[in-house]
Amino acid sequence: MLILQPLQSPARNGISTLMAAFKAPLLIMASQKDIFFPADRVFAKNRKIFTGPVITAEIDSKHLPSDQVMVEVCKRAKDFFISGDNYEISDR
Repeated sequence: MLILQPLQSPARNGISTLMAAFKAPLLIMASQKDIFFPADRVFAKNRKIFTGPVITAEIDSKHLPSDQVMVEVCKRAKDFFISGDNYEISDR
């Protein structure tokens, strides 16, 4: 009987190690409506990978955001970069 297992390449394991050492604040945005990367899975996975400060924000979008959603994403990212450690999610 042949049993196939997913490959864990050294490069992939190395990236996980690098990401765990990354200590800068991160803003991770995801949507629960994204069929490939739903927010709950993305946010749970980031807690396992990143040990530094992580702010998560859910957006209302599918996998490919509309122009209107992208404007909001860019605004949140800009606010995050400008405010640094003082960034807070607010309903806009």
